[in-house]
Amino acid sequence: MPPDARPLLGLLLLGAAPTDACRDLARLSRPDLSVAAVQDGAVCRVEATARPAIRIELHLPDPARWSGRYYQMGNGGFAGRIDRATLAAAAARGDVAGATDTGHAGDGFDASWAVGRPDLVRDYAWRSIKVTSDVARHVTRAFYGRDARRRYVMGCSFGGRQALVAAGRWPADWDGVIAGAPAIRWLDRLAGFDRIAQAVCAPGAGLTVAQLHRLISTGDRQALTPAQARGVAVVEAAGYPLAQADGDEWARWIYHPDRAAPGQARLADQARAYLSGARTADFDVPSLARFAAKGGRVLSYFGQADAVLPPGAAVADARGIGARADFYRLFLVPGMGHCQGGRPPHAFGQSLGAPAGRDDPVHDIRRALEAWVEQGRPPDRLIAVDPADPRHQVVLTPAF
Repeated sequence: MPPDARPLLGLLLLGAAPTDACRDLARLSRPDLSVAAVQDGAVCRVEATARPAIRIELHLPDPARWSGRYYQMGNGGFAGRIDRATLAAAAARGDVAGATDTGHAGDGFDASWAVGRPDLVRDYAWRSIKVTSDVARHVTRAFYGRDARRRYVMGCSFGGRQALVAAGRWPADWDGVIAGAPAIRWLDRLAGFDRIAQAVCAPGAGLTVAQLHRLISTGDRQALTPAQARGVAVVEAAGYPLAQADGDEWARWIYHPDRAAPGQARLADQARAYLSGARTADFDVPSLARFAAKGGRVLSYFGQADAVLPPGAAVADARGIGARADFYRLFLVPGMGHCQGGRPPHAFGQSLGAPAGRDDPVHDIRRALEAWVEQGRPPDRLIAVDPADPRHQVVLTPAF
């Protein structure tokens, strides 16, 4: 479609019935982009594919309900899927929401798609972020006749890294970022998983769930064998403090005896087999200096009982990309595991599994970011609640 035809298309769609306006988004297709759309209740659901194979899904609420905001959601692990439920929940809040599979299909623990495909690795590492953002802008403008007034990107783990990459590489595209447990040094972390797996899987080094709980609760290492003690020391040295640990989380992610199960060892094995030739530059997280200079804002969080990415590195990693309290707030969450879960209270609206106790800037991290970006009110606290009993709560204050 010629560029000068796009504003006209937007005006045409504005005058159409919602179902027709949604379906007519297919006219946005072009040689490098296929677009299909269907009206799903009060939401227009768009499925697009950008060359070569970056699959994108967008949920657009009815124009009368649109908040004027766009939220782009990140991926976990090795990506490969789109979480439609998360997009639907965001659209129910009145936001346009988008996500991508980053250019391949998978379950997040499979990197076999990367073999001999440096183009797919680039799409996964950074290119799909920008492609999705541009497609979302293109579709939003056509459907509503105007751009989003505010653009946000959020994710956790690898998705937290994606959010920071978006802000660092393309600061003009974004107003605010939510970066949960960001995998800022992703290739280093994958290599670290391998070192940990070798240590805890060495003969005689394994620990049962009961042994882990006893060790963590008492701190008594006298009953450990030399092999077990060496394994624990390697884990702690990698940034997982024993004093903050959760036995169930360590058993699930670090000491799981089955390397084929989701965990650090499986991620390490996949990386060794399929990402060994990845370019470090593709996975760098740029400095946030330009994002800060244009007035961008970052809210980040990290569970202190995280057994996937090292909570002990959270502050140093953030400082390494230029984080400062004037534009970047990092909340460390006691007892929380990776992104959510662990010992409650740990829910502040960061995911569907961790709903906010209330729809306000103190209980909901998205509302907190919006208040900072749109009203200039920086958050000095968040209140995390127990999803099973919202009366059980804890006040979180930023590490910086």
